[in-house]
Amino acid sequence: MAARDKAARMKGTRDVSLCEFLEALMPDFAYAQLKHALPFHYRTAEENKPFTKVFEDSRLWFNHVIKIQDLKMLSSHELWKFMTRGAIIMCADHQRAVDIVIPFCYSGDVLSRKTVSAIFIQVKNDHTFGPTTDYTLLHAIDPFTIEVYKGEETPLPCIRMVFALASKASAVHIVKPADRTTSRSSKRFTAYDMWFAGIWPETFPIVGNEREEYQVILQRSMPDQKSAYADSDPNTGDQVKEARENIRRNLTPLCAIQPAHHAKYRRLEEMAAQ
Repeated sequence: MAARDKAARMKGTRDVSLCEFLEALMPDFAYAQLKHALPFHYRTAEENKPFTKVFEDSRLWFNHVIKIQDLKMLSSHELWKFMTRGAIIMCADHQRAVDIVIPFCYSGDVLSRKTVSAIFIQVKNDHTFGPTTDYTLLHAIDPFTIEVYKGEETPLPCIRMVFALASKASAVHIVKPADRTTSRSSKRFTAYDMWFAGIWPETFPIVGNEREEYQVILQRSMPDQKSAYADSDPNTGDQVKEARENIRRNLTPLCAIQPAHHAKYRRLEEMAAQ
């Protein structure tokens, strides 16, 4: 949202070009690579062109988020409606390999299912995913598998992104031809792929001086084991608080790695070790 606002302020318009939006979203070095990047795979030779050439007429605008309750709303027959409201999509729970969808008008001034494509984003707040591109996540974002398109529909070029927000290291990768591990032979759709690691200013310049604030938000999105078991009584000492926390953890065996969750198994482990 902040990247869209930044691009709109620079242009003084409500809608912005797709390229302007991405330039505001990513570091300068990454956008410089993106401008000349070829698709991960392509549907026709006509679409096997540098990014800025393919999307030179694409535009978008949004100012709020709609969390859909039905995955059928991701259909190409429905996406254009979100643009009329200036909305991006937060996917329903139990999503199909995509968490956020940003529709954009591929070309022209008329919105319809034949003129709207999208940026498909999978978001990870798991430390397992770091600065190295995990191609399996990108491959999973298949517009046909997630039923944006069906049967013999002809999709417009799209963009696939993974945000590995919990990464300890910052990285932005534009998937280039030399990096590809699969054939670039003709596919059912054309896709340009990107990997963003960490929620740092080096990954997303719009974070700026608010890196600590964004880290707090990230932590709130993760399971908060400590607060679930912690003793909040201000009149008790640290030892008493720890003892009460351990008692609560004893009541939920095997739920986490802390020793108190395994207290009932300690004697069995000792016997097995003998």
